[in-house]
Amino acid sequence: MLFFPEPLPPFVPQPQPHPTDILGRPKIPRISEDHKHQPSKDDFVAYAGGAAMVILTVAAVVTYSNIFNPKKHDDHHKAASHKEHHAPEPAAPPPAKSSHSEEKPCCDEAKCNEKKEEEKPCCDAEKCKEEKKECKEDCKKSDCKKEEGKSEEKQHHDNEKPSTSGSGSGATEDEPKSSSSEGKAHSEKIPDHVPYLMIGGGTASYYAAIAVRGKEAEAKVLIIGDEPSVPYNRPPLSKELWWYADPKSRDTLEYINVSGKRRDIFLESDGWFVPTGEISKASHGGVSLLKNHRVKRIDTKSKKVHLDDGRTIRYDKLLIATGGRPRKLKELQNADGLVRKKIVYLRDVPDYQKLEDICNESDTKRITEIGDGLLGTELAYSIKRKYPKLDVHQVIKGSGNLPNILPKELSELAKFELESNGVKIHSNAKIQGAESGKDGRAILKVSGEDLESDAIVVAIGIEPNVKLAKDAGLKIDPENGGILADSELQAAEDVYVAGDVASYEDSRLGRRRAEHWNHAEITGRLAGANMTGTKTKFWYQGMFFTKLASKLHVSAVGQTDSKLDTVAVCSKESEKQGGAKKCVVFYKEKDGKLVGVLMLNMFGPAIDVARRLIDDKVKVTSPTELAKLFPLYEAETPEKEDQKKEEK
Repeated sequence: MLFFPEPLPPFVPQPQPHPTDILGRPKIPRISEDHKHQPSKDDFVAYAGGAAMVILTVAAVVTYSNIFNPKKHDDHHKAASHKEHHAPEPAAPPPAKSSHSEEKPCCDEAKCNEKKEEEKPCCDAEKCKEEKKECKEDCKKSDCKKEEGKSEEKQHHDNEKPSTSGSGSGATEDEPKSSSSEGKAHSEKIPDHVPYLMIGGGTASYYAAIAVRGKEAEAKVLIIGDEPSVPYNRPPLSKELWWYADPKSRDTLEYINVSGKRRDIFLESDGWFVPTGEISKASHGGVSLLKNHRVKRIDTKSKKVHLDDGRTIRYDKLLIATGGRPRKLKELQNADGLVRKKIVYLRDVPDYQKLEDICNESDTKRITEIGDGLLGTELAYSIKRKYPKLDVHQVIKGSGNLPNILPKELSELAKFELESNGVKIHSNAKIQGAESGKDGRAILKVSGEDLESDAIVVAIGIEPNVKLAKDAGLKIDPENGGILADSELQAAEDVYVAGDVASYEDSRLGRRRAEHWNHAEITGRLAGANMTGTKTKFWYQGMFFTKLASKLHVSAVGQTDSKLDTVAVCSKESEKQGGAKKCVVFYKEKDGKLVGVLMLNMFGPAIDVARRLIDDKVKVTSPTELAKLFPLYEAETPEKEDQKKEEK
């Protein structure tokens, strides 16, 4: 294939503007200097009109404003003098506390009984806050509340980019992380009713809110999340923050992407969201985010949700996007306290920061990762890539990596490439337990071998947070564990689902539940649009990508299950030239219908081609012919063609 240089665009000369006079009229060049311009009647009319407009403007300013009023300054001085004369005398400084004196309570009983309006508040807000008490009704409770509100507002501004915690679900599960809202006074106002309510502060809820606003420009949306930050991307926690980070990335959560631009993981800034207390009165609608709160119960009959602080919110349409939580390893459940401190279940920002801190410690020598899936494999590579001096081990239960996705041959290829990058893999291994070592490290017992580790990273999948939906009477899929929904992602009347918890009907691939970031975005957008009455069925297949080694880029779309019939077409030409091996894997059903495509070391429009083939329900009758649609081979440049001709 020949490549020709792109033709240059035709040169179109731009017309040069004529110089203009003071009134904006073009100065047309005179044909002859002998005939000078003589002002006409129209010229004098134009000058007079301009002068009249200036006079009228000045008159309007003088009439409708006091800009030239000298009394304005006198009034200002009088007000300042009055304020100075009537200013209350400064209160005497409080006497120093004696160690023998008895400390007074936060509320003065005598002042409370007098109930005099002119007196100072009988309650000391700071003492009330320290003693975890509320001022009595007789006291001026608003003063205490005002002080608490100011302190919390200051704390909110100080944490512009807070470190996040929790699963981002906004829902209660069997082992939830502690919510900072429990036992806390109602410091922030929330609406009693909102047209669109979304449970879960993650990717799916964010894109659902975007879709709702796209369909209804003045829609009012409230997102409830249990984390203290705005929605953010989770993939960089195991990818970009390790690959393209700088020394400050641990705190800033920023990285330099492949195009050289600085990015952070957050989907929006705090200023993008409307304050929760203002969403009801927002004339043009908006999206509000209620942080650090969990939904305890959903009442689908009365269309009401109950928060962890006892308050309730009514809704018209509800989205459940509660995400998932890391699956625990049974063999480590009964480990001692020291071992439990060394265990990291990577799910959110605090988990990433904890692992980053361990890797940065001077006495850290070994990191052991348990899990052969996408997260575990890419994390083992990411840690070794950023910290090449660390001894990184990966414990897998099979003979290769990604056994649930890749065919056996490519699974073993992934293991080989990972080992080539310095990761030590323990295949066909069985975890037998863990105990504390003498030097403060954890000892992981693997198939009779003891692995001393400074950190044990467990990445064996997630469990969808469906307890909230189950308690509300929604049906749960017994096979994949998600919330049962139709092809429009509707689980019940006015109740929709999206993200990791959605078990939906796909007209092309059947009932599915996926856990990829792109899938959360797609289902969030679709659910949000359908909440406004669009009634669109699921049709757009999600994809995922990862990098498992320096020469192993993986991208896939559709259903990529190694239990299906698979056909792989690979090119060895790139390997001969010292490049990475290129392969395309077709996943098909028994009747030959294509349901998934996986690509190794391919870039460009290959994903879109694969998505179109799945959408068209193509049958894999000739894999080599289908493989021609993918960039298995590099196109030859004119220089290489000339070189071949010379060799002949």
